[in-house]
Amino acid sequence: MSRTVSDLVAGSGQRFDSRGIHELKDVPGDWELLAANGSAPTPSAQAQPPEPRLGDRLIVTTARRAPRLLTALNHVESAFAGRRR
Repeated sequence: MSRTVSDLVAGSGQRFDSRGIHELKDVPGDWELLAANGSAPTPSAQAQPPEPRLGDRLIVTTARRAPRLLTALNHVESAFAGRRR
């Protein structure tokens, strides 16, 4: 195949070996010809994300509990506001 075909399949993982520059019958110019060499090896296992650190877990827990915490603070504030009147 030609370099144009290999450029069209770029990113597919297909590998090509050069077979040199050749003059093709009834085609003007010299062309580099390539041969398919098989697919690039694929990883056997997906990479696992790292375990979250303590600080990361604290941030996530706080973010999940924030709505309940804000609601509770609102109730407390409303109770104190009612006593002042």
